[in-house]
Amino acid sequence: MSDHDPELKEHLANGDVDAILATFEPFMSDTILRSFFDAYTVVGDLIEQNAYQSGLDAEALRAAALELGQKHLSEGTLTKPASVSKVLFESAMNLAENRGLFADTPTTVPERKAFAAELRDAVHHLDALEKWSPRR
Repeated sequence: MSDHDPELKEHLANGDVDAILATFEPFMSDTILRSFFDAYTVVGDLIEQNAYQSGLDAEALRAAALELGQKHLSEGTLTKPASVSKVLFESAMNLAENRGLFADTPTTVPERKAFAAELRDAVHHLDALEKWSPRR
């Protein structure tokens, strides 16, 4: 990496993350992953909203995700229509189910909340990368 940025050691010593990231152009992960994580976040938010509910109804969650996704798209919270996708919502629900979030256990509520927070955190990281993208 020092061949890529001759001042890397100095930037690291000074904690100058912006200078380091500026040398890595272009970032593409934000563009490629945005629709996935936005859709997953819609599902995560719904799971969190229903964290205290005993058992989650997959059909109701799927319908609510489409409705909430459309609402966020019309409000501009979601910027890509591809984020409102039955396929992506289904994939997010499969991930949640694989993590046991549809079950009723003593740890279900904090796990549901942590799932939503994890997805929001991933979107936050994509937002940080997006600011460095030359396409903006």
